[in-house]
Amino acid sequence: MIDVLSTCPFCGCGCGMYLQVERGAVTGITPSQKHPISRGRLCARGWHSYEFIQHPDRLKKPLIRQNTKNEGVERKAVRNSLPNFREAEWDEVLDLVSNKLTEIKSKYGSESLSVISSAKCTNEDNYVLMKFARAVLKTNNVDNGGNIYDAATLPGLRSAFSIGAGTNSLSELEQAKVIFVIGADPAQVHPQVSARIINAVTNGAKLILIDHRKTHLSKFAHLYLQLKPGTYVGFINGLINTIFSERMIDIEKVKQLTSNLPALKWKVKKYTPNYVEKLSGVSQKDIHKAAEIYTQTKKSMIVYSTGLTQQIAGVDNVKALANLVILTQHLGEPSSGILPLLEQNNAQGVADVGGIPDYYSGYQSIKDSQAKKKFEKSWNVKLPINSGLSVLEMLTPGRLKGMIIVGENPLITAPDVKNVEQTLRDLEFLVVQDVFLTETAEYADVVLPAACFAEKDGTFTNTERRVQRIRKAIDPPGESKPDWMIITHLAKHMGYALNYSSPKEIMEEIAALTPIYSGINYERLEEEWGLQWPCPDVKHSGTSILHLGYFDRPKAYFSLVEQNGLEKPHFTPTEDIPLLEPPGEEYPFTL
Repeated sequence: MIDVLSTCPFCGCGCGMYLQVERGAVTGITPSQKHPISRGRLCARGWHSYEFIQHPDRLKKPLIRQNTKNEGVERKAVRNSLPNFREAEWDEVLDLVSNKLTEIKSKYGSESLSVISSAKCTNEDNYVLMKFARAVLKTNNVDNGGNIYDAATLPGLRSAFSIGAGTNSLSELEQAKVIFVIGADPAQVHPQVSARIINAVTNGAKLILIDHRKTHLSKFAHLYLQLKPGTYVGFINGLINTIFSERMIDIEKVKQLTSNLPALKWKVKKYTPNYVEKLSGVSQKDIHKAAEIYTQTKKSMIVYSTGLTQQIAGVDNVKALANLVILTQHLGEPSSGILPLLEQNNAQGVADVGGIPDYYSGYQSIKDSQAKKKFEKSWNVKLPINSGLSVLEMLTPGRLKGMIIVGENPLITAPDVKNVEQTLRDLEFLVVQDVFLTETAEYADVVLPAACFAEKDGTFTNTERRVQRIRKAIDPPGESKPDWMIITHLAKHMGYALNYSSPKEIMEEIAALTPIYSGINYERLEEEWGLQWPCPDVKHSGTSILHLGYFDRPKAYFSLVEQNGLEKPHFTPTEDIPLLEPPGEEYPFTL
């Protein structure tokens, strides 16, 4: 038996683990003792993450539909029968996909096509997918399924800090004096984070927990506030109002080192503790107490997740939290910042490498003429300039004619399933690339069998911006292939050369074109437990804390703001938005 070091393919924590390989199969998992995240531990999902690899339902050959989508979908296990599909050879399938995509592009234009990439695929897979969409299909309609879960984090944090990512490392939670958990249940979704929070509380840290539900962490909370659903912005604005009125911060210093403070002060004026109590159900006393605890030490960290982001006001919720962080100067210090807990293993990485509509890799805007020229020169192609569709816009009936979905199952994960189903039925051509015949794949015209994380090389980027290796432990089943390789072959059939022989070469191109990844390569990742971006050159050790020392030495330390044209951390005032579907007599619950 041999052990192959890899990274867990589930949540955004990015635990290090060894795949135990015996006779060409993965037979078990052991956690890495030295890894900075796992530290010899795994959650239940991590321990069992290998079990699907040898599942008999794995796709092993390309499939072509034999009947039309509108005749209805008969769902049966792959190993028993494939009533709607026939197996095919790779050349036949790639010719079919190439011809159909070219036909649709010629008939309706490039904007009628789209690519949905995956927060479960590697950075290298997603980079090749976004390059294929832009350079071959000539469309910016590329987004990832992870944005169904975590779409609010990128615009919310970018508006404040110019960088749409967490500011600190997970390990810093254990040294924090105050931990502010809002809209997150890490015990269920990110157990390694939950363990660190509990350790911190055991060592004297104060935990403020804000959630609609009474979660596992409530028993450890110094202050547990159960607010009404949909009132996060109002509650956070109430904290900010209290901080202003009680003069809990050095207002002159904040005014000097930030932008748009007067607008924030004006916006939160109406959110008095009395007003917020009626709005959120949290008492005035507890609002004051939460503000007091959070501002009393520099070592205060905010942790949030999808309970906060998966709402109509998701982006505004994140912006409101960012306002709170900047106002209290909890930025640029150890154990002082904001950490989004991303649900999927590579939700950060897929955005980093350009798997989002309006940015190339490294959050370089498609509207930036210099960035566009740089990518056009490297890729030797003229690139589209129109803004792309988000994943939810792609899944609106009637907008598109052709679609490629890689590693995502929107028929299960996206909201408004009937709309998604109608979208899939209406498409003239749908390609799904996955490891199983998913519910979405059963609506496809062509299904392409992909390799899973244990069957390919690559990298994932976790929720603290740590870029880490996964390593091929076994061969893919049957004729399945890594995602990047499938797309490379398809591009060749469509007349565009994606000349990569390995994921290592893809990462070299990412580094060459992406300033925040410039110092990252496979040689360094073999020697390190991952590197946290920004990592601007090969001598740089990575960045564990963004904007280090900003509030003490602002000119020297607030970096990368040029990307957004920001000179200082920026306040974005937000307004409370009611739930679209509030509880009523007939339906008294909130889902």
